[in-house]
Amino acid sequence: MERKKALRNIALYKWYIIFREPLMWGPILISCLTQLGHMKLEEIYFMEAIVLLGFIFLEPPSGALADLIGRKKMIVIGAGCEVVSIVWFSYIQTPVDVWGANIVWMIGASFASGANTSLIYDTLVELDMEHTYEKLESIVVSHFLLVTAIFSLLSGVLAGVHLRLPIVLSIPGVLICFCIALCFTETGDVEKKVKKHKITLHEMFLILKTTFKAINKLMKVSLLFVANNKEIKWIVCFSTLITVASKVWFFTYNPYFELVHLDVRYYGLVFFWLNVVAWFFCKNAYRIKSRLGEARVVTLLLFAIVVPITVMGTFVGVLSISLVLMQNVVRGMARPFFSAFLHKHITSEKRATVDSIGSAVNGLCQFLALGMFGVMLSVWQLSFCLQMLGLTVLVLGVYSLCRYHTVFR
Repeated sequence: MERKKALRNIALYKWYIIFREPLMWGPILISCLTQLGHMKLEEIYFMEAIVLLGFIFLEPPSGALADLIGRKKMIVIGAGCEVVSIVWFSYIQTPVDVWGANIVWMIGASFASGANTSLIYDTLVELDMEHTYEKLESIVVSHFLLVTAIFSLLSGVLAGVHLRLPIVLSIPGVLICFCIALCFTETGDVEKKVKKHKITLHEMFLILKTTFKAINKLMKVSLLFVANNKEIKWIVCFSTLITVASKVWFFTYNPYFELVHLDVRYYGLVFFWLNVVAWFFCKNAYRIKSRLGEARVVTLLLFAIVVPITVMGTFVGVLSISLVLMQNVVRGMARPFFSAFLHKHITSEKRATVDSIGSAVNGLCQFLALGMFGVMLSVWQLSFCLQMLGLTVLVLGVYSLCRYHTVFR
């Protein structure tokens, strides 16, 4: 790849991350699903669990396919699916609409997951700048969080006019993301694998048959690689614990706001501040890791999840809402920290596949956790469920910390 095109990839990636997700639906997402899509909270947890199960099946083969046919193609398909999904979400009227839009989003996310970070990491490798990956992720995601914080304020105002408005006005952003995806340039090693020529239907069938065999072989090799690599196994497991706990907790935000009778107009203000906190810690993730060291960052991420979840479940009130800021310390630092941590231990030819396997493991655990939490909510109150979530994460997290010192000594 030419140096000019490689640098353009990096510049485009910054804008791709900013516009990849709808900028204004965070503060009102669950409220939209319950009021516009007419779904109960436990039904939303069940739906997310089922959709994640589909994500698990699509994630590893899509990652392997990205390694074989090119990361750019998978990113473009993923961005296209996300455009269709957000348009569908903007018109939801029934639970069927919510399910359909969510499934399309899942397909797009599974296609792009692993392919986008692998494209950028290999771009940096070609520039001999792979050591800057963690810093780049910190900058890129921090910009996304800052933009999201600003739009969260607008979301609260628009939701006061009509709950559907924030989602409708998020459509142009994902359209921009799709256009950016079209402008990426494939990295040199992957580009050599893809030959452009006209083919017959018979040749297409043979290519598909060969491709599926190659995907299957690459997945087996990558699974063995993960299974026999203690460092990667630990990174995947611990990052999954943190991500799953955060995801389950996130879906309780709106119900918790309603439980303590917070006016919907203030939802945007709360999300503004939590995105500002996430922006600050994401922007400075590289510096924080350099000063504290890897082990202390791992400990920080764990207790920034455990403590606020437990306190919010024990002391239910408006003041406890402020503790969601601690979760956004984790939200800001987790992606650049874990992404760089994982990529450091993966070779280029397996990068997207192994990354996708990690995402699939994450998805499986989210499926189980969301399903169980949904069942718990149908039996117990939200406050007790939060206490149980905090205790579970504490036990698993302390065990993971002990394993960390064994694996990375």
